[in-house]
Amino acid sequence: MSEKSSEITHILQEWNNGDEDAKERLIPFVYDELKRQARILLSKERSNHTLQPTALVHEAFLRLSEGTGIEWQNRSHFYGIASRLMRRILVDHARLYATEKRGHHPIHFSIDDVQIPVEERAASILV
Repeated sequence: MSEKSSEITHILQEWNNGDEDAKERLIPFVYDELKRQARILLSKERSNHTLQPTALVHEAFLRLSEGTGIEWQNRSHFYGIASRLMRRILVDHARLYATEKRGHHPIHFSIDDVQIPVEERAASILV
């Protein structure tokens, strides 16, 4: 195992033990690889995708840092989980894009805005 790999594993173990600073120390070691994975994932997406590799990496790391309860085993485990999370972010983004594309913008209005006499509204609610 390379020195970098063992250092990443060591930092992940510190993260497991509750060391909040470990997350910050981990970033310089994993950032380039996460960005490489993000570029690969985005290369399989549509050409006019609005997410950039940097944004995808930052979103994934933010979600990983939110206390996921994962017991990190080693760097391979970390990269696997991070890659899966980036794919999930892309799926969520695609769903949102498809929803917006198809005009899923519900119109919200108050029942008071509707011109129905009170007696008819009461009767329709009670039925």
